[in-house]
Amino acid sequence: MQSSKIKKLCVAAVFAAVYVLLDYASELMSTALFANQIKITLSGLPVILGAILLGPLWGGLIGTVGEFIVQVIGYGLSAASLLYVIPQTVCGIAVGIFYIAAKRSDKLLPLLANITLSRIILTLLNTAALYVHFVIMLKIPYTVFSMTLVIRLLTAVLTSVVLSVITPPLLKQLRKIVK
Repeated sequence: MQSSKIKKLCVAAVFAAVYVLLDYASELMSTALFANQIKITLSGLPVILGAILLGPLWGGLIGTVGEFIVQVIGYGLSAASLLYVIPQTVCGIAVGIFYIAAKRSDKLLPLLANITLSRIILTLLNTAALYVHFVIMLKIPYTVFSMTLVIRLLTAVLTSVVLSVITPPLLKQLRKIVK
């Protein structure tokens, strides 16, 4: 019993570390390719894998720890840090719950629905965090955000398709390790 919890904790820690690395890589890529306006990222992949393999609470924990580290390293600790951690936490929990609701199916269509819905929730929550941070806290005009929501949602759907395609083969290999 105790060794199972320790193993889950270690796997979750590795997933959180991979989240940080993938987020950093996506920041470099989005800055270079899209002038930081569009962020196509695979950083959610460890959250998705953790939520499916370990359960919803572990998925939420991976998202929380991973994004918290990203916030502290990238922007420092501030009142806004929590705003950006909450969406990843919710996404990890949502993926795990949707996976259980889909009878733990690893087929492409249920995973696509799960990941797409979770990414849309994540995008809406991140957009709300941006709104609170920039419009309410920093008093930047609202028009900047109203124009980007559609682009952000389309990017979320595109990202979810990519994540849905690469998740099944990764799950198959990871299940051999994480039992």
